[in-house]
Amino acid sequence: MTDRRTLLLAAMLLPACAKKPPEKQYKLTGDVVGLNAGTQTVVIKGDKIEGWMEAMTMDYPVKDKSDFAKLKVGDRISATVFVGEAAYHVGNITVTGRPPEPK
Repeated sequence: MTDRRTLLLAAMLLPACAKKPPEKQYKLTGDVVGLNAGTQTVVIKGDKIEGWMEAMTMDYPVKDKSDFAKLKVGDRISATVFVGEAAYHVGNITVTGRPPEPK
């Protein structure tokens, strides 16, 4: 009886001990074309991301509130895309260019 309980407990704990693969990281450059403060996402017209995808415009969740707060539509940015098993997000955002202010 004790052996069965031990095996059952081990079978239940085994998945909890399994390590998740590390997130992959890709360099992203592109232009901010939209912001959604409600979902803290940024729409980026991105250049080709080597090893991941061709150039395209898409939404990226931004985890860090300070990264999101510094963005404005029209900004040229560089960032890191973090890709996990079931989700992705963008971080380490640097604004590399801003459109001229209207006169």
